[in-house]
Formats: sequence, C-alpha cells, structure tokens
Amino acid sequence: MNVTTPMPASPTPTLPQRERGQTYRYANFKLRDKFESGTAEKAGGIRDWINDKITDPIVEKTIGRPFARPLWSEMKENAELAAECGRGGDLLTDALRALASSWGNEFEIHLIGHSAGSIMLGRLLSNLAQKGLTGHVKTVHLYAPACTAAFANRYYAPHKEIMNNLHLDILADQKEQDDNVATLYQKSLLYFISNALEADARIPILGLANVYDPEFNGWDGTSSTAEALINWRTAVENSGLENRKKTHDEEKFITRRANGADIQQKTESPSHGGFDNNIEVIGETLKRIVGVEKLGMPVDDLVGF
Repeated sequence: MNVTTPMPASPTPTLPQRERGQTYRYANFKLRDKFESGTAEKAGGIRDWINDKITDPIVEKTIGRPFARPLWSEMKENAELAAECGRGGDLLTDALRALASSWGNEFEIHLIGHSAGSIMLGRLLSNLAQKGLTGHVKTVHLYAPACTAAFANRYYAPHKEIMNNLHLDILADQKEQDDNVATLYQKSLLYFISNALEADARIPILGLANVYDPEFNGWDGTSSTAEALINWRTAVENSGLENRKKTHDEEKFITRRANGADIQQKTESPSHGGFDNNIEVIGETLKRIVGVEKLGMPVDDLVGF
C-alpha cells in the first residue's frame, strides 16, 4: 500500500527578525514624532492665543497704561525740551555749525539711533535744519525705531537729504512676536509701545515690519492713522528707502566671531535690544560711514555692549 506524504506548505515570506524590529521601531518613531510635533504645535497655538487675548492685554492695561506710559511720555517730552532754544540740542547744533564753517564741505555728520534714539534724532534734525546743516548729514541709521509713523512724517520725511541717506534695520514681525519685555510681556518692546504707551492703542511704530505691509489691517483704524501710513509709505517710495531697509528674520545673529584659537563664536536670538550687539549690523553701518567696502579692522566682538 502506497502512502503519499503531503508536502508541507511553503511558509509565507516574512522579513527577517532584525529587519522586522527595525521597521517597527521606524514606524513607531515616525508616529510618535508626528504626534509630538502636532501636540507641540497645538500647545504653541494655545499659548500664543493666551498671550494675545489674555496675558498681554492684562500687562498692557495694568502696567503699561498706568505706570509705563507716564515714563514714556516724560521721555518724549524731555527730547522735545532738549531741542528748544538754549538747551542741549540747540547748543550742540551751534557747535556743529561752527565746525562746519571751519571745515566746509569736508565736514560730515553721521547719526545713529536705536529704539527711542529715533525720537531724539528726529528733534535734533529740526535743530540741524534750522541752522542749514542737513546737507552735512551723510548717513542716518535707525535700528528698530520706536517713534510713530506720524512723528517720522513730521521730522524725517520733510528733509529730502535725510530720507535719501536713511538706513533702517528692523525685525521681521514673527521675531517681534517671539521677543519679550522683561519676560512679562510676550512680544517686543515696540509692540508694547504700540499697544500700551502711545495715546491710542495699536499705533503704527516705525520699527514694526507691519508698517511697511499695506495688507496689514491691525492698527487702530482711525483716519489719522491711515493718513500717517499713506504719507510714510509715500516717503519711503519716493526716497527709495525700501532698498536701504533690512528686515532681520535670521534665527541667530553673531555677537562675537571665533578666532580659530581660544575664542569661540557667540550668537544670540534676534531681539529688539540686540541690534547694537550684532556685528553684521554695526559693521555695515561703519562701512557706510567710512565709505569703504571692507573695514581695515573688522567688528568682531560686541558681547555686553
């Protein structure tokens, strides 16, 4: 009797054990990474909403308007008083006029203002104009200017020589929103000024990138604000300032260059107060002042300034 023994069925092809483990771990990692990224993004959105709608408005109303705004107003008043006859700005420009009379066309004035410095310089420009010295102003550099667009229309825009020699360095809007004021206010100082320190909330501040974005509609909505923005953007266009405006969107900026030996490179995240520590910004400013493409002694360390 013949008995036929059935052949065993061929096993279903499978991945080797090690490869199966690697595939499982990869799939698990991708799934976990996607979940964690989505969770972090959602948490960040919630945090931003809380800052925008709850915590920042509380800081604006409880600290900004009652306590910080009077100090800001006093600072602006001091800048105005300094430009009056017989006071600091007037005396300074008298001295500059005397130097200009001695040096003639070789005499140059270069102005740099950071943040509220734009307000001091705006008042000084009036003194310079009264004494016929604006032609000697060869460069004006403003870093994150904290004056309003209306102020700039009054004190910068009327002077063609000034506008043609004006350079702006500002932060991209997202970097402004990533900044903070004393860790309490979760946006930049310029946002704080715009939302809490000026006469009305949401006033256009010259150093905010949204001032140069005609699509942005988050200002206070008054006719005077609309007029100020139109006038400043017209002045920007007529002077070609857009070509001399740099909007900083980099993740980090260099405050100290490495020397290849014992000094390591140091970087910082962009912030309202960081422009005078940025060796690229200061280096470009000095090259324009000196009138060269390369500095004989490059700027290599601005840590702590």
